[in-house]
Amino acid sequence: MIALWNRWVAAACATERGTSQAIFRVFVGSVLFADAAHVLFVGALDPLFRPVADGGFAPATRPHELFALFGGPSVEVVTGLVWLSLILAGMLAVGLAGRVPAFALLQIRMALLTLPIDIHGGYDRLLHNALWLLVLANSTATLSAWCRLRTGRWTSDRLVFAFPRHFAILQLVVLYTFTGLIKVGPGWDAPHEAVYRLMHVTAYSRWDLTWTAFLYPVLQVATVVTHYWEVTFGVVGVAYAAQQGWLGDRLRALALRFDLRLLYATFGIAFHLGLFVLVDVGPFSLATLGFYAAFLSPDEWERLAARLTRRGRRARPAPG
Repeated sequence: MIALWNRWVAAACATERGTSQAIFRVFVGSVLFADAAHVLFVGALDPLFRPVADGGFAPATRPHELFALFGGPSVEVVTGLVWLSLILAGMLAVGLAGRVPAFALLQIRMALLTLPIDIHGGYDRLLHNALWLLVLANSTATLSAWCRLRTGRWTSDRLVFAFPRHFAILQLVVLYTFTGLIKVGPGWDAPHEAVYRLMHVTAYSRWDLTWTAFLYPVLQVATVVTHYWEVTFGVVGVAYAAQQGWLGDRLRALALRFDLRLLYATFGIAFHLGLFVLVDVGPFSLATLGFYAAFLSPDEWERLAARLTRRGRRARPAPG
């Protein structure tokens, strides 16, 4: 028990450079900025947040305490808060004011989503969890305007606590495992039509996808693969814990030799990019992709950047 406790303390106190958490911050901030901008651009705030008594959709429920500061949840107040969300998301993406934008944005979003019914989904909870991790993380230690103001450079080797990145990976494991377990019944069981049906529901499809009918057998296979990829995602969590040395030296050597992250992450990134291109399920795909930034350690991100830089230099034609 003492050895287990010592491992827990070591994991909680472990530090690393802030590259991975900074990339996670940039991705989350950008997704939230795009989401707020989209809502403002399409003009959806008036009908969604106008009270039912005035011809809108917002029910007469007890509003969040935040609205008491502004005299109630009027359309004008909500519009102002969404504009403030846009500004805060931009600050988060570029890395200004440390943890403050993440905390303030989390409070505003939680308040806004208490007003109208049926306008939010699981991706909002995912984004809220991401914001809370950014409150806990020192995600502006590098790759941020805050770092530039503090050190005169955009990057820094300043060490940060690693546990927010570990929790981001845990979030992915929990997300996929439990969504996989609840996928039962028509569509996911035989004849495995879930992916085919999703692509043909006009409420979600971005394009006319009726031409994909001839791919029906392929989409059946995609349904099965997607289901079992999600259900077995917990194996990645165990492998990651082993790679960190939390499960002993023998399992660490085995997990480093057979790195499951590449297999599962490659499929996951391809899956979410395809989902984003073909169907409209809100910011779910982009919000989830942000968590994949945590899969790579700061050293792995820097090695990847160096490799891409070398390839770019080799591909660049020589002058003259």
